Amino acid sequence: MQVRLLVVLAGVVGGMMGCAVDGSTVTGGPAAPDAPVVLPPGDASTADAGAGPADASGGPAGVDAAAPDAGGGHGGADAALPDAGGAGTVERVFYVANDDGSLYAYRQGTWEQLAHWTGLPIQSGVRGIDVDPATGALYLAHGGDGAGNGTGGLLAWSLGQARVLYNVSLGYGVDQLSYGDGKIYMPEGELTNSTRWHVLDAATGAALGSEAGGAYPHNTIYRNGHRYYGGRQANRLTIVGIGAGSVGPSPSSTAGVRPFTVNAAETRVWLTWSKYRGFSVGDVQTGALLKSVSFGALPGGFSQTTASHGISLAPDGAEVYVLDLVTDSVRVYDGTDDPHLLATIALPHGLYGGTESPCAYDCDKVGWLLHSRDGAYVYVGDSGDVIDTKTRTVVAFLPPLRQSRHGFIEVDWSSWPSGTPVATTTHFGLGY
Repeated sequence: MQVRLLVVLAGVVGGMMGCAVDGSTVTGGPAAPDAPVVLPPGDASTADAGAGPADASGGPAGVDAAAPDAGGGHGGADAALPDAGGAGTVERVFYVANDDGSLYAYRQGTWEQLAHWTGLPIQSGVRGIDVDPATGALYLAHGGDGAGNGTGGLLAWSLGQARVLYNVSLGYGVDQLSYGDGKIYMPEGELTNSTRWHVLDAATGAALGSEAGGAYPHNTIYRNGHRYYGGRQANRLTIVGIGAGSVGPSPSSTAGVRPFTVNAAETRVWLTWSKYRGFSVGDVQTGALLKSVSFGALPGGFSQTTASHGISLAPDGAEVYVLDLVTDSVRVYDGTDDPHLLATIALPHGLYGGTESPCAYDCDKVGWLLHSRDGAYVYVGDSGDVIDTKTRTVVAFLPPLRQSRHGFIEVDWSSWPSGTPVATTTHFGLGY
């Protein structure tokens, strides 16, 4: 039986030891964080979970093994995978990383905590995550995003061996990276006055070159050899290798491409913007915005630069989930060129006005959304809530997810812990 695991990076790797490339030792014993809470149908409890049982001391066993890479460099991420429960299903594991160096693993559906590792060298701040299931490597951008927050680095961590493969200092700011075809595409940081994305060798972290994208480099998606570059101070999404080359301009009077996503055919993108409560649908081929959906004006005194810092497309492209920070809710729309509201889901664990803890910097909770690979769930970063997409209700709460927006991802395994990774989501909820 194949098992899908969803992993949340919390910043610490515990229960095992491994050598980093600089000769340091990754250590840490099991702790006892809050346990995940599974809510009964219709439960809208707002109480946080209490202390849970001791963490698992071990991680996935065995060496990394190659898996077929089908489309886009994510081991089947762009190809159909069996649904859970059927013949040849995979086991889904959700990983979450926190700024204290913790990494947690949960089994999707039951929300059993499978493992907790401590001591990962990411206490400088988790800024982005991706996985190459073919090699079993998990990549974390960590450290400063430019300007006063300083520079950052790239950590590669073996999912199969639960150890650091390398940890390199890059000498520039970092942000939400993307893996594809043996390369890492690393933005220079949302506070860096440049338009540069660095191309790195995923096997070593060595520099290979660079590409231009939006101003103040931030979010990154790699699909089928094409790159989607979102700049924190850009009015348009930059696209390399397909279509018109950019999509926009922003409907907001304030510059900034914020979280975005793309469908399987790479014909449409869904984008959020700075100082805009809502989202837009864009045409990749023409570069035009087909529709912008506003949730209403920002209230007076609204302190964040974006009110919808979370958008995720269902794997089949039928629905798009968008965060509304103003009301601490998630809105569900159909995935058409003229989106219509299907539901509004209140979050029992709200975000607005809260701060992450542990947190290195940039601690205000603004959120992030990610569909599971099978489309059954949506994970709400900085809240910890997990939404069942069939019932459109919150069915679980994961404490480490409440302290993370840049470090969570799903990895699908042939079996866990003795099998191998076979596929993954990215940190963006994409169409497949």
